[in-house]
Amino acid sequence: MRTLNTLLIFTSISLALYSCSDLTNPDNNEPEPISIHNRTSETILVIDKSTREEILVEPDESMPLKEYGSITDNYIFKLPSDEEKFVYFEYSNDGKFIFAIYDFYLQYIITGSNGAEEASLTWETSNGGTGQNTVNLPYTIEYDTPFSDDFYYISAQIENGYGTIKVEIINRFGNVVDSDAATGEFAIATASD
Repeated sequence: MRTLNTLLIFTSISLALYSCSDLTNPDNNEPEPISIHNRTSETILVIDKSTREEILVEPDESMPLKEYGSITDNYIFKLPSDEEKFVYFEYSNDGKFIFAIYDFYLQYIITGSNGAEEASLTWETSNGGTGQNTVNLPYTIEYDTPFSDDFYYISAQIENGYGTIKVEIINRFGNVVDSDAATGEFAIATASD
């Protein structure tokens, strides 16, 4: 698992795809072609899944995508300069398809002090399930994929008596979604979105 040190080198980069929302031309029911414009300072590798053709899209360069329909079903997007970073598909508030590049999708960070060295955890997983584990502190749970239900939750209880426990939910942009801290014997801290 990566630690918060990766946040120091974190860069948020976006790649916009311009299209109508349903990718269909209302005049003739034909799929709309999709254009891609790289608004980043990085070169993006676009791979056509059906032909395995690889195209490099340089910064400030535009290109049409020849496939129609679902973008993620037809293409893979990578950052060739850094295989540790992930390229994700998102839909922005301004009606554009966006690809963002970051080190992880979500982190749960659990820390202890004043004697809290071990904790019992319960958390929401990326597929909508529940994870449980007893861990030594500090501890980080990291996900590289979007959550199926967009719900995040972490609860931690001190296992070894008295102390202070803190939980944080960190999103892919390095922002704290929620945090909580508790002090006491078998104290519990809980955070959610």
